[in-house]
Amino acid sequence: MKPADWDEYPLVLSPADVKRILGCGSNNVYALFHRKDFPVVRIGRTLKVSREAFRNWLEREQK
Repeated sequence: MKPADWDEYPLVLSPADVKRILGCGSNNVYALFHRKDFPVVRIGRTLKVSREAFRNWLEREQK
């Protein structure tokens, strides 16, 4: 993903945003959001991740 592409997404990503970025299914995304090493933020029953935290996590996972 090019740096400019990241700016097209909101500062706080929903599972649907992560699904679009990764191009994977809903089950995989929700499994990701429940991993202990994933920087998820819970707002009530809603799961979110900051764009920057997700980007950093993704870069670490690619190594």
